[in-house]
Amino acid sequence: MEKVRNFVVLGGGISGLSAAYYLQMSLNGLKHQRCLNKVTVLENSPRIGGWIESTQLNNGAIFEHGPRSLRPFGVGRASLDLVNDLGLSDKVLPVLQTHPGSQNRFIYANGQLHTLPNNLGALFKKQPLFSQRLITTFIKEIFKKKSLKEDESIHSFVSRRFSNDIADYLVDALCIGVFAADCRKLSVRSCFPMLFDAEQSRGSVVLANLSPSKAKQESSLDVQSNHLIERSTNERWTMWSLEGGLQKLPDKIYETLIDAGVSVIKSTACTSIDFKETDAGKKVANVSTSSGNCIEADHVLSAIPSQALTSVLSKHNSTFRDALSSMDAVDVAVVNLQYNGNILKQQGFGYLIPSNQQSKLLGVIFDSCTFPSNDSQDSPSTRLTCMMGGSWFQEHFGSVTSVDNDHLLTVAKDNIKDHLGIVDELINTAVKIHQKCIPTYKPGHFKVLENLESHIIDERLPLSLLGSSYYGVSVNDCINNSRNAVNQIIQSI
Repeated sequence: MEKVRNFVVLGGGISGLSAAYYLQMSLNGLKHQRCLNKVTVLENSPRIGGWIESTQLNNGAIFEHGPRSLRPFGVGRASLDLVNDLGLSDKVLPVLQTHPGSQNRFIYANGQLHTLPNNLGALFKKQPLFSQRLITTFIKEIFKKKSLKEDESIHSFVSRRFSNDIADYLVDALCIGVFAADCRKLSVRSCFPMLFDAEQSRGSVVLANLSPSKAKQESSLDVQSNHLIERSTNERWTMWSLEGGLQKLPDKIYETLIDAGVSVIKSTACTSIDFKETDAGKKVANVSTSSGNCIEADHVLSAIPSQALTSVLSKHNSTFRDALSSMDAVDVAVVNLQYNGNILKQQGFGYLIPSNQQSKLLGVIFDSCTFPSNDSQDSPSTRLTCMMGGSWFQEHFGSVTSVDNDHLLTVAKDNIKDHLGIVDELINTAVKIHQKCIPTYKPGHFKVLENLESHIIDERLPLSLLGSSYYGVSVNDCINNSRNAVNQIIQSI
């Protein structure tokens, strides 16, 4: 009887789906296999894609309720490589460096929009939000003393090396846009490792970026180039999305997995994982599901949030569970708005609002400006996405489980009126509340990860930690980390 080698992937978001894809493709490529490989994906919800979710309206326009664009460089090369493999290259919507969505990004502060510096000349001009010219601040940074701290908050790092102005307005807003969180509570080493590494290796962030090391330049070269990657470089893309919405990416992975014989089981959660040692001295995992089944897995790839993994490891080492449960995440409300016609006066990607402005909005994305191809088919319209909550959800809206969607919509409309002067009648709206959707990497996060990985190695656990809880919150990070984890698994077979 042929031996079966089982792999179980927990979670049908982009991390779990891409891990299952890389795993199945790699297993198919193995030679001289002596057993049958079976990959199973367990997804708790009735849909796949996780926080990536796109809705097509009756008029053809696309509402993005989660991530909507990816960067093509660095670890983003892995995402482009995946898109190319899936045959989605002709669906890619690139945004070039010359596009207003690339050039114009705004901060809303002190009652008005401020355009972020987007060229070298702007560094030599006095900017309204900063007490001195940016070039002066950058020159002073070169001579700042190197810190010996293992980690610190992003706000502390930027204030120390640059200025309070840059920390309070520029970096605070950036952290809100990426993490929907307070930069005073985020780890610089885990959230922006390039900043931390620059100080440690060169003693200066500015010097490190003026003369990047060869290692930095080659950090993404493990992904072989293809026509899509070359196109992104030659055409100087800054970001990209997909025709019909980013949801097309997980949808295509799902379709490919089904065709390849992978079992993707929706509306079924993992309820417990128990590790045991076989007579041959090998560790395996008994994975119980909400449908009452139990799968003996040779390896488990967990792409569910750390808190969810904690709950299914109830019988496992308490230190391991405590490390997982120490990680937190924020709740975010997303409100999509559509107006008739091109009524947006400002052209750009959108604007963010620093936390010192005490706004109930985190920021607004100008979807129709950046990706007009996903607009209405019959007539032009203006699509905006308002983000709310994050670290301040409880303060502004109360409990995430009882917040009123109509109130969120009213807050969005009122702020759009105040900030952009738009009072036109809405033709379509949508409100989504994402609970614990973006992890918060607190200072010392790297030590938690070291302890987790050490425990997995010491106990010889057939377990891989994937997803945004650990090594990066972006879609690019999730795809690349899944790819790397699968490569390690394949090498061990």
